Amino acid sequence: MLIISNSSNRMLLLVLGLFLILIAPLATTQGMFMDGAIYAVVARNLALDLGTLGKPYMTETFLTPFVEHPPFAIFLQSFTYRLFGDHWWVDKLYSIFTVLFSGFLIKNIWTLLTQDKTNAWLPLLMYITIESIFWSATNNMLENTVTLFILSYLWAFLKYIDKQKIGYLVFAGIFFLFASLSKGVFAFFSLGIPFFWWLFNRGFKFKQMFFSTVLILVSAIFFLGIFVYFIDELGESLFRYFDKQVLRRGVGTEQSIFPLTIFKKYFNNLITPLIIALIIWITHAKFKINKPSIAIRKGWSLIAIGISGVIPICFSPVQSSFYIIPVYGFTVLGLAIILQEKFQLRLHGKWQHIKFQKWAAGFGLLLMVTSVGIMTQRFGKDGRDHQLLEDIRAINDQVGSHQTIRIEPNLWNHWMLHTYLYRYHFNSISRKKGSFLIRKKIPNSDSNTKSLKVLNQYTLEKLE
Repeated sequence: MLIISNSSNRMLLLVLGLFLILIAPLATTQGMFMDGAIYAVVARNLALDLGTLGKPYMTETFLTPFVEHPPFAIFLQSFTYRLFGDHWWVDKLYSIFTVLFSGFLIKNIWTLLTQDKTNAWLPLLMYITIESIFWSATNNMLENTVTLFILSYLWAFLKYIDKQKIGYLVFAGIFFLFASLSKGVFAFFSLGIPFFWWLFNRGFKFKQMFFSTVLILVSAIFFLGIFVYFIDELGESLFRYFDKQVLRRGVGTEQSIFPLTIFKKYFNNLITPLIIALIIWITHAKFKINKPSIAIRKGWSLIAIGISGVIPICFSPVQSSFYIIPVYGFTVLGLAIILQEKFQLRLHGKWQHIKFQKWAAGFGLLLMVTSVGIMTQRFGKDGRDHQLLEDIRAINDQVGSHQTIRIEPNLWNHWMLHTYLYRYHFNSISRKKGSFLIRKKIPNSDSNTKSLKVLNQYTLEKLE
């Protein structure tokens, strides 16, 4: 077994410190990636009883009811606002928490698979250094919630294999349902977990695989039926999602990017974990190559599950590289298991010394303190969309709150304008109504002199 210290806590402190330093520059700033900002607005609205779980609410004039995705992740995030209140700094709390909890699940899955508590830092170090992971933590992506539930599903499935109690498969089905209710069809790849476990692990029989898959699916359908029955309008909301996002947007739509582009992004994100593996193997390890073992087959099972989540996105009519974020937990667990078992790593010398262990823990604490300093220094600053946010503040200061603002028709599809105006002052946009008009700013234009406000990207006019 790979040995670095008698206590994994020291290395885990180092990993936690590194994660916090990676997210620190944007964790307490204003502004997010468009999708995450929209989810934050809908979740905040739900906490304020604007909309329901069955009919989520975006603004008075835009994306209401919100059926771009199933509502469960947004419903969960709404409790963050209920707990901490309607403040801009709450927007990223839930997202960061889900990534941290996913790390906790990776640690527990590692222990379940390897019976080794000392080296859970290895897959975690690989995981948190993936660019898409620490980026998504500060941009409120739905994929963070999907990852949490799919890893919970994997944990429950592995507990079933270990304990042979079918109750764990029921829990696996519930977690699969929760993942699907958070991002829809993009979570469906995880239904193949029993299949790939059977494909690579001889001890897991075909009958077990078939039974597991059926029970997981039946459990998910059963609890879905209960939710739809007892939660008003949820069934209608899910139908609208499926009709709009799957049937209309999926069928007959051309692919937006070349399929291998997604695979390229997948492998690019794995460069850092592979470098970590290479450094550990070459620089600090004595090794010998062993024949395939049960543990190595487990590793390949996990990697195969991860790849099975990438391939459908490659050929989907609707593609984006962040859709594959949920697969990285499987991939790093598989890589770490293979790294440990294939080469029977033995870290030696100063790595086993208590002074190194204390140095790792001390450096981790230093990173934590530094990250707190960075977050404090950047608290409230604009981390994204600086010019747009300046314009939003100026418009809201002039217009007030809970107003309908008229815009030029060609600005209607500027989703961030809708989002930020409603996030900060509950102002909606209309193409026909409103006592104020937002226009696209034209540099050196005479029309600017007629404006009430000339902003970075827009002008604001008072209508008679």
